[in-house]
Amino acid sequence: MRLDQSFAILWVVFTFSCIKEMNAGSCGNRLSRRKDIDHLRETLQFENDEQKSEISSLAQQVSDINDKLSTIKEDIGDMKSAMTTLKNGMSQPMLNSSEITDCGEDSSYSGVRTIKTTEGRLFSAYCEQGWTYIFKRFDGSVAFNLTWSEYKKGFGETNAEHFIGLDNLASLLKQRNYEIRIDLATWPETNENPSTRYAEYSDFKVADESDKYRLTIGGYRGTARDSMARHNDTEFTTYDRDNDKLKNASCAKKYKGAWWYTECHDSNLFGLYSPQPKCSGFGECMTWRHWPGKLLPNKDNYWYSFKKASMKIYRK
Repeated sequence: MRLDQSFAILWVVFTFSCIKEMNAGSCGNRLSRRKDIDHLRETLQFENDEQKSEISSLAQQVSDINDKLSTIKEDIGDMKSAMTTLKNGMSQPMLNSSEITDCGEDSSYSGVRTIKTTEGRLFSAYCEQGWTYIFKRFDGSVAFNLTWSEYKKGFGETNAEHFIGLDNLASLLKQRNYEIRIDLATWPETNENPSTRYAEYSDFKVADESDKYRLTIGGYRGTARDSMARHNDTEFTTYDRDNDKLKNASCAKKYKGAWWYTECHDSNLFGLYSPQPKCSGFGECMTWRHWPGKLLPNKDNYWYSFKKASMKIYRK
């Protein structure tokens, strides 16, 4: 073989070898990049799995916290219920378990008792050494400008401000004869001496609803002077049940209360409670017109509102 032919063969082999090396290098680069991409994909997948795991863990923690919050809310609810029960128990003394027809059956007792009249009406009343309370007012915590239905049933807490109810009162008075006592107390700044007075009546009856709880009252004695005589033989009136003798108007609406009105009143003990001696409106508050002397300078006693008022009955 001639030299030039050998050289040519060697050149071809060399060139072919270079081309192979170049292609191998190119393929190597591509393979390297693919490996990098695969590695990155694996890294991202790992990180994604870790994030999913963390999110799942956080979700479980949130669920656990919500469960604990629900338990805490239930505990708070139980505590509130217990506090309410305790509060009610403190504000309402436990009733004596024995039923009596009125407080006169145990004249030594003072506190709340269960009354069961001979008609079978059952209710609680406040007793004070034989006296049975009909109503008490002393701080304005209970509104008295209420409906016929509310006066019919009674309202308030027996050991606080309250009214026993017209149905209960009428049933109570049917049992026997009673005398009634009304106690009134002025505000300290009135400088009234004495600051408390009373009015007692030897005759006292209240009919049932069929006669609109008609009042019979008389036989006054006491220190407050008589402001009930005008109200004898009158029917009970509320702002939604007008039974007074005033034409074309309602005494209850005009004087913001409920009472045995005529045309309209000398007393309004179920009127508005004022936090001060002077009433905001003429005759609208707890008034007792014929109290001895003027309770406010240069003002009719219709402008005065008493600090305390109560009504109670005693067996004759």
